[in-house]
Amino acid sequence: MNRILLFLLPPALLCFGTVGYVLVEDWNWLDAFYMTVITISTVGYGEIHALSESGQTFTVVLIFLSFGTFTYSVAALTRFVLEGGFSQSFWRFRMEHAIGQLSGHVIVCGLGRKGQAVCRQLHS
Repeated sequence: MNRILLFLLPPALLCFGTVGYVLVEDWNWLDAFYMTVITISTVGYGEIHALSESGQTFTVVLIFLSFGTFTYSVAALTRFVLEGGFSQSFWRFRMEHAIGQLSGHVIVCGLGRKGQAVCRQLHS
């Protein structure tokens, strides 16, 4: 669930900001998207067009939402790395890749009487 949110929140925030500026300020899509990107990224180039009071309020909301999204993303990534999720994912990927490279192999589980018979038969 956390990983899904981690990947869905930033694009959702971009969409929210873009649609918000289109609706609140009646801007075209490119100007709205550009304003959203410079607001979220805190580049601070300034407004493309003058903002109405509603636009200023919307920008403040967008800034708080982007700060919350950034904070959540950093916390989730930190938790993932510190709890060993990164290491586990890396080793799982390597193991699955190595298994995918194998061909003509058989895994025999158990080496009792039947397992030994199976191994002899496979070996011959």
